[in-house]
Amino acid sequence: MAQGFHIHPTLEIIVNGEKVEVPANIGVQATCMTALHTHTPDGLIHVESSEKRDFSLADFFAVWNQPFSKEEVLSYKADATHEIKMTINGEAVNTFENTILKDGDHIVVTFGS
Repeated sequence: MAQGFHIHPTLEIIVNGEKVEVPANIGVQATCMTALHTHTPDGLIHVESSEKRDFSLADFFAVWNQPFSKEEVLSYKADATHEIKMTINGEAVNTFENTILKDGDHIVVTFGS
């Protein structure tokens, strides 16, 4: 894993008022790590790449092999009584999967009624 570009945003997911753990070792395998990965189950995302470029929240969810958009997070789908909201550093945003990961950002995705 090259370390030319290294940032740490944090992802928090809340479903119906309960925090959902972002697992440790997403993107970590015995022989390598992807550019986007976790080490601990606290939502801290490590973005480590030999090139400085924009990585999106969709990129992280792809590594995690989980769906994410304004219509779905993990296995939870928006419907007439449930919606998905997102904040970055406390401010509401509508960028969802297109969100560019930045160092120190606290991203909160909420699913509920």
